[in-house]
Amino acid sequence: MRIWGGVITVFCCGAMGITIALSYSLRVKNLRQLIRFIQLLRSEINYARTPLPVIFEKLAGQFKGPLGSFVASLHRKLANNRGDSFQEIWQACLRILKAQGFPPQVLDDLLEYGLSLGVSDAEEQEKHLTFLLIRLEEALTIAAAEKARYTKVWQYLGFCTGLLIVLLLF
Repeated sequence: MRIWGGVITVFCCGAMGITIALSYSLRVKNLRQLIRFIQLLRSEINYARTPLPVIFEKLAGQFKGPLGSFVASLHRKLANNRGDSFQEIWQACLRILKAQGFPPQVLDDLLEYGLSLGVSDAEEQEKHLTFLLIRLEEALTIAAAEKARYTKVWQYLGFCTGLLIVLLLF
């Protein structure tokens, strides 16, 4: 019975370590998706001159996970608009990304960009989008470095913590 308890303890602690390690991989994946979304948004604004509600309708089905929920929520709220400004809708939808653990710096950059989206002309929006993409690339570089540094650490730490608990209890 003690052996099974020890095995379960090591397994559970190891699973916790793996879960934390996977969060680093998920952050990198989400940032890559966000960069792709911003690039598509930039193309639609600059080259096709597509209105924002149509852009979000087009892009809503192209993304999965938290970014897919964000874009779908933007589309839904714009379609059912009850007098809210685009900036209010953008801020409300950013809460989805905040709840999914996007870095605060990225959320601040997106919030700042959302204040200018749809307000200025295409050339001005191009400047804002280019700056936003640079900031997102920097955040992606940081997230990839953290992933490389901490993924193995958390995996080993989980299993080692489980072993330490088993050794202390027995």
